[in-house]
Amino acid sequence: MGERGFDLPLKATREVMDRREELADRACEALALAGLPACRGTSQDRPGANVRVDPLADGGVLVEWGTQEELATAVANLLESGVDPSNLPHAIRHYETVQTCMRDAVLRILTSAGFQAARADMHTYGSAVHVEGAHPLIPLVLSPPDELVGQGLPSPPPHEEGAMTERAAEAVSRLREQLASDVFDALEAAGFTVHQEGRSPAEPRGVLLSVDPSEGLEGGVFVRWNVAHALSRAAMESAQREGTQARTFQHYGFVTSHMHATLISVLTSAGFQAVDVDSEMDPYLIRVVR
Repeated sequence: MGERGFDLPLKATREVMDRREELADRACEALALAGLPACRGTSQDRPGANVRVDPLADGGVLVEWGTQEELATAVANLLESGVDPSNLPHAIRHYETVQTCMRDAVLRILTSAGFQAARADMHTYGSAVHVEGAHPLIPLVLSPPDELVGQGLPSPPPHEEGAMTERAAEAVSRLREQLASDVFDALEAAGFTVHQEGRSPAEPRGVLLSVDPSEGLEGGVFVRWNVAHALSRAAMESAQREGTQARTFQHYGFVTSHMHATLISVLTSAGFQAVDVDSEMDPYLIRVVR
């Protein structure tokens, strides 16, 4: 009994907490390799996947998706002012879409990577994912043979620099740049790490945004998902060694295809038109228009 006459929640033992901390580290690593911004939970959650350990005996490892503070605050203010549940403002509907999409993405990516994960109790943990255990993580080859270096890198934009294509008019180019800026802001607000072609680090992970200057439908604003370079290289090596049924290669393909669909859903929810380019050279390229 507690001092006030009621039972206090039991806390997990040190041994259990040590196992949870190790599991949380591995889950965080798996999400980061998949291209998601992931960090161990802090007192002030950051955008992306926040992995934390609940110290209660019936707790565990939890992953919650955080958007940028501005989006979350806007939604909180709307809810505080009172809304009609049958006619929710766009900001609230978009926030709920982001949370639903990213809970599903986190859950499925962790499961593909060998973790035991499920939706956490909504009343206690909201939209969090509960990570209960893990099989051995997919083995990664961080230093593959020389012939594999460079494979698995982000695909070039639809038209490589220097190709013989006619450039769009200056007014069209300005509209594309503005659209790209709006797409960048919307995806960043949703919690993603966004890199723009030509301004990104050598190995960008997350969303890669590009603006093709070509005239007509060949040009435009494009996005695609990038996993960590270590995972893409390991996937190429495993496919060469074991074939396309190799576990690492299958995981790489799953992450890429699932985040492709997730990006389309989030962009559509944000008010953009996002469609497959249907390119044999890059089957996961997305064109974004107004």
